[in-house]
Amino acid sequence: MKDRMDNTNTNTNTKNDEILTREDREMFSKINSFMDLSNKIKSWVDNTSIIDFHNEIKEVIKGQDGLINVIMLIHDYMTGIANDEIIKNNILIAAPSGCGKTATFRALRDYFSRLDIDIPICQVDMSNITEEGYKGADTVSIVEGLTVHEGAYGGVGIVFLDEFDKKLIPSIGSGIDVNKAVQSQILTLIEGRVMRAYGVTIDTNNTLFIAMGSFDSCRKTKKVEKHMGFGTELADEINHYEDITREDMIRMGAIEELLGRFTMIINYHELSDESLDEIIKHYVIKCMNSMRVGITKANLYDREIKKKANGPYGCRIIKNLIYEDITNIRIELLTNPKEERWVTRPNNMVAYMNKEGTLGILMTEEEAKKYRK
Repeated sequence: MKDRMDNTNTNTNTKNDEILTREDREMFSKINSFMDLSNKIKSWVDNTSIIDFHNEIKEVIKGQDGLINVIMLIHDYMTGIANDEIIKNNILIAAPSGCGKTATFRALRDYFSRLDIDIPICQVDMSNITEEGYKGADTVSIVEGLTVHEGAYGGVGIVFLDEFDKKLIPSIGSGIDVNKAVQSQILTLIEGRVMRAYGVTIDTNNTLFIAMGSFDSCRKTKKVEKHMGFGTELADEINHYEDITREDMIRMGAIEELLGRFTMIINYHELSDESLDEIIKHYVIKCMNSMRVGITKANLYDREIKKKANGPYGCRIIKNLIYEDITNIRIELLTNPKEERWVTRPNNMVAYMNKEGTLGILMTEEEAKKYRK
């Protein structure tokens, strides 16, 4: 009996040693993984100034003066990681649709990926977040993107909170403002919380949060307040590019403590003519490459595109308009059996395709006369 017990104890100790060894290996793996990331970031900080960083990202994010503020605070955060002292200045970006919010996330993610700096940079759709304990994605799921790397780096990473403004608008269910409860839980997450999530420990004291939203509901509220009074009418269109302040957000339904966790509110604005010219040129070249067709266009066509670009859809409408126009024009021209093909579009746009296959986009018959033989 004693021999059996000794054997049992020996087996148990061996198993415990194996468990401890496995846990030790995992712990050392996490430490080594984070040290590797920290060294890469330190090398980047030592060799990359804020201006260098900004110059890289502004190649993608055109014409936004507030971008330098975003870049500076992210550079400070990375410097803190390199020096083992987290500098956490959360950011809130207010920008109408198509101004570059999502593009900012993608540009930063792609930039660090190219440099093989695998700091987690993720984006969460906040419109799907519910109160903890209810069906659906809760606030814990916000940090899921921080757990994808081996070791999870203890919560180090950048989380973009997309559609953040949707959680600031009151949402009454069963007499309770559900979004107010969600805001309170987001507050504890942003100000710093240690949690066990997805099999790893996350400390959001180490996490940089960047909230983003169009805040058009905020602008509608401001417009109503401006027009209140006897006999007034809400005839003016909403200014989608009007700056949003903390006070505006509080009037919309935000809790002050939550907004207080964001060091800076940065507004993105409508794009200049020069920036729009660059974006139009960029998408025309992409269109030429993907469709393998030469394209010439009139300045008047560019002006028509620009009119729509600074509206509620933002600059992302540029790509849609160009691709839609060129695709429809090519279909009509290619089905025309003549050697020199011409077509007049419903909006009086005139287009042609010559023998070499170059597609031309004009805007008037007067312009077309210069090209017709």
